[in-house]
Amino acid sequence: MPGSRCAGIAPNWSAGLLMLGFVLAAAAGLLGNGPLDHCTGYAASGPLHVDYEAAVRYGTGTQITFHLRAESAGADTARLFVGSGFVEPFGLQRITPQPVRSEATHGGMALSFPMPSGASDVLVRMTAEPASIGPVGLLARDEHGVELRWTQWVPP
Repeated sequence: MPGSRCAGIAPNWSAGLLMLGFVLAAAAGLLGNGPLDHCTGYAASGPLHVDYEAAVRYGTGTQITFHLRAESAGADTARLFVGSGFVEPFGLQRITPQPVRSEATHGGMALSFPMPSGASDVLVRMTAEPASIGPVGLLARDEHGVELRWTQWVPP
């Protein structure tokens, strides 16, 4: 048959292009741990910002780092509100440093962290292990009312 020799070429090319797309996405970090994987979110007004991985594989650990400022100079604590997405779909495992106070609120948790002596800001690291696949919308708000929203992707 004259046309049958070329019939298998199109599926081979499309499979090859699909594989090349996955390799390039993985190398870029779009599937985790690459140069495009690390993101920083800044609040439009205020000192709150967050460092995170844009894509986190399902069932693997990830770290989210918040940079907080105290409400006033000389304050001994800084407060942070995190939305409920951190607990259930994103699988919150650990918070460092340990909050001196935590309170369940409507839609999330309010946390208070000790300020190091003489410091005006504190780093808060949350370790999570995503328990769902797909985009996970996350929310954080500092004591000044400055809010950050971002999405982390969880591929299988």
